[in-house]
Amino acid sequence: AKPSDYQYEEQERWHEVGNIVEAVQKVTHRHHTLLERLGDASVKPITGLPIAAVVLFAAFWLIRFIGEGLIGYVGEPIFEKLWAPVMLKLSSLLGSEGFLGFLHSLLIGDLIDGEIDFGQSFGLLTTGLFVPLGAVLPYVFAFYVVLSFLEDLGYLPRLAVMVDTLMHKLGLHGFAIVPMMLGLGCNVPGVLSIRILETRRERFIAATILAIGVPCAALQAMVVGLVVEKGGLGSLGIVYATLFAVWVVLGFLLNRLFKGESPEI
Repeated sequence: AKPSDYQYEEQERWHEVGNIVEAVQKVTHRHHTLLERLGDASVKPITGLPIAAVVLFAAFWLIRFIGEGLIGYVGEPIFEKLWAPVMLKLSSLLGSEGFLGFLHSLLIGDLIDGEIDFGQSFGLLTTGLFVPLGAVLPYVFAFYVVLSFLEDLGYLPRLAVMVDTLMHKLGLHGFAIVPMMLGLGCNVPGVLSIRILETRRERFIAATILAIGVPCAALQAMVVGLVVEKGGLGSLGIVYATLFAVWVVLGFLLNRLFKGESPEI
């Protein structure tokens, strides 16, 4: 290459570089946004624990709000207005005598005051379809919507940092909290996501405490429906506190029983 006709001394060269940078670069003062400040605060022990409590409370309140809305405005109207007439027609065709009566009991269940009651008929095509599709699926859907929002917001890694000390007491990496939260929706994807953990020992401990101490959305829907109706929110709190205590104690015992190191964050 032909050498440049412009020859600079060392000081002049850097002066020219400075002039070029000043001409093309614009430096502005940027303040932290509210989300960035909250993100920084969420990994500090003093502020992180209250933020975690608020976020998790808001998340589960939102899950309940979305789930109940889907049940009330989608699930129940579909079953009551579209599926119930079909079941009543099938009920009249089957009757109550002989083998067809047996099929009636199996498929339709009992008629309550001559009507289909999806909560009490207990037939395969009545209660058997309503409970998983009309009562449980809305909560599972709502759970994963909220979980995806928290993941996109970037809160889950910060939550992993916050609970890392507790998880190490159980012999796990802090990011094991993510499979536990997935297990609150369904234990199957929760167990599958345990593969993110590095060692076989960690995966065994996580799978065990997930299967025993983490209730899925279907189980939670039944627990909430039964316990709140009979004993109120206080009884529900006792149930979840007991599950959490079992989860912690079991993890602690497994960590003592199966020796090994847990990787740091």
